[in-house]
This record gives sequence, C-alpha cells and structure tokens, in this order.
Amino acid sequence: MAEPNAPPLFGVAATFASAEALVAAAAAARRAALGRVDAYSPVPVPALGAALELTAPPLPALTLIGVLVGGFGYFGMCAYATIVSYPINVGGRPSFSWPSFVIPSVSIAALVGAIVMALTLLFLNRLPLLNHPVFNIDGFE
Repeated sequence: MAEPNAPPLFGVAATFASAEALVAAAAAARRAALGRVDAYSPVPVPALGAALELTAPPLPALTLIGVLVGGFGYFGMCAYATIVSYPINVGGRPSFSWPSFVIPSVSIAALVGAIVMALTLLFLNRLPLLNHPVFNIDGFE
C-alpha cells in the first residue's frame, strides 16, 4: 500500500549488468504493452532502438515543407508586390523581373527551414522540460 503523502508513481527503473540484458528487458517491456517504455544508457546501444520499436521522426519532411513554404511564399510575395500591388516601369524592364527575387527567396527558405526544424525538435523532445521525475532516481546521474 502506498504512503499517504507519497508522490504518484511515475515509472519503474532498473539497472542491468550488460547491454544485452538491457535490450532483452526493453523488448520484453515493449511486448507487455506497459505504455511508454524508454531506456537510458551511458554508452550507445545500437539494438535498443529496434527493441523499443522506435520510428523515424518526421523532422526531415517537416523541415523540407518549411523550406518550400518559406521560399515559394517569399517569392510569391515579391511577385505579387511587383506585378499586382505596386507595379513600376523603370527603364522598360519587364513587370516581373524574377532573377532579383531568387537570392532573397533562398535566404528566407533557409531561415524558415531552420526555424521549423528547431521548433519541431523542441516539440518532439517535449522541451523545455526543466525537471523530469526520472532525475529523482538515485544514481541516475
């Protein structure tokens, strides 16, 4: 029976003597459908991702979408401004002189892609999280 003023149970922690034992326990816990299962190790364990059935994050696809939306959005905004909103005929040039918009569009595309990537990383890693119950485990550090 739980103590009356004890904090709620967050999870169960265990220490394993080898990486193989950690992988076997993680796979068994994942097969038991206990909910979210995670594993921590001070050294890389390549088989741990497969044992936890981790999937690839959508980070590259979301970053590409951010780059495309940022680049084409800025290019479209420049085209709209020079063709529709504020057309100026200077020296007989065409109303849509697209080469002058390419370099800024690439820069904005890179900026928007970087912002989307950073925000996606923060969201996928559940950050900012200043404290986590796993940090209260003795010897976790």
